[in-house]
Amino acid sequence: MIFFRMFLATTASLLLLCSAAIAFNGIDSPHSLPKEIAFHGFELSNAFQQSQGEQYIVEYIPSAESLDKWSTMFAVRKQEIPSAPLEHAIKLAQSITQQNPKLGANVHFKKETPDKAMVTFIAVGGDIVEYNIWKFMKVKGYNGLISYQFAIRNYGELTKGFRAILNKPQPLIDSMRDYSL
Repeated sequence: MIFFRMFLATTASLLLLCSAAIAFNGIDSPHSLPKEIAFHGFELSNAFQQSQGEQYIVEYIPSAESLDKWSTMFAVRKQEIPSAPLEHAIKLAQSITQQNPKLGANVHFKKETPDKAMVTFIAVGGDIVEYNIWKFMKVKGYNGLISYQFAIRNYGELTKGFRAILNKPQPLIDSMRDYSL
């Protein structure tokens, strides 16, 4: 569990140093975001938000769950980091791979959409296994990046549903590629 917390803290620090932003479709403050969202069939409610100046993070989880123990989470981040999406995705993937070389991370990028890049990875710590998809986006009128994060967590022995996602993650990846608030 200590490794997992250290991994998440290191990843969060990297994201704070060179991560994400949101300022499109009129979403320029956490108060502009919806209270509930749907992503890939998951219904999620706003469970946490924090802001500092123009930067913020908003996390959504199932309404019956807590931030201490959740199964599904979607986060939106706005940060004033002037990186290109692909550059940031590569840095994050490299950091994750250094921390966990056996699992690594994958970068997803299409030349047709240079303003978007994604990273997928599995994080393991204690009895927690987490599958993550991060999408980084550049938008006009903002010098930072937008990030969306979708994570599915499994506690203890892997469930059949979680195994199915790990075995065929492409539908989730496609959903994230096309998703916007």
